[in-house]
Amino acid sequence: MSWITRYPRISIVIPTYNHARFLAEAIRSALDQTWQDFEIIVVDDGSTDDTHRVVAQFGQSVKYIRQENGGLAAARNAGIRAARGREIGQLPPFAIYTDKRERTEVVLAVSELAPATCHISVADSA
Repeated sequence: MSWITRYPRISIVIPTYNHARFLAEAIRSALDQTWQDFEIIVVDDGSTDDTHRVVAQFGQSVKYIRQENGGLAAARNAGIRAARGREIGQLPPFAIYTDKRERTEVVLAVSELAPATCHISVADSA
């Protein structure tokens, strides 16, 4: 079996804290895309609402990770560590994909949602 058939092209990470009321719509908007070569990872950052029940209704379509509250960065990083896709995007739990997208559009959309990376070098003159 090749790498391509075992792993999704895109991992969509949804970090959440007490956003159960928005989460189902966000997940559904990702699942409704025309192109299906992706995984959805919801990282519950210690929510005290019904987040776990909302995610459970999607069964194995969504990977669910629960952790103690550590903040958005910790939740995002947990999702990235669990991701198997070649590209990683973040979908906030209160956002939705408004259009069904074809393969190239999904890749571009995820690229737009992905957090930027910045490399800083510090030179010490001492």
